[in-house]
Amino acid sequence: VQTPLISTIYIISAISLLFALYSIYFVRVYIHKQMKKHSIHDHDTALFNKKFFLAELHATFERADRNEYPLSMLSASFSADALNNVDKKTKKTFLKNLGKVFTSVTRGSDIVCRYDKNHIVVLLPLTEGEEALILEGRLQKALENEDLGTTSKVAFDLKSFQADWDENEASFVEKIG
Repeated sequence: VQTPLISTIYIISAISLLFALYSIYFVRVYIHKQMKKHSIHDHDTALFNKKFFLAELHATFERADRNEYPLSMLSASFSADALNNVDKKTKKTFLKNLGKVFTSVTRGSDIVCRYDKNHIVVLLPLTEGEEALILEGRLQKALENEDLGTTSKVAFDLKSFQADWDENEASFVEKIG
């Protein structure tokens, strides 16, 4: 025979357990959001994210300007239209493969980042404009030859440019487009 006191204890225990589970769930969601906020990588491409890129650009631009080192940048944009009609898995595969192509073509000292939804940007320290053009050509060839995991052909617009020391960091970034 169950007394009202025992029933009350069971109910309070069940409510406490549910409260504890909800608390754990919300703490995990909060931690996940904070980790994502402070992350330096784009999760889809495994490249650096824009926040990290801009911080590195600032330091690299100042160092190059102070020491009169060459600094170049390569911008690659692709059409989102080709990815509008594909499923999530195909889009994720495309972005992952795209990150791998960029990583395989660039040097370890280059800073490759997913700048926004349809832009990949490569910061090229100690690189003259002519060398950036060579990288642009290698990258164009790699993108044409690599299977990125989509059935339709994705068009890429590649641009490379060298920092002009008469300009400031903001005007250099504006060239990304």
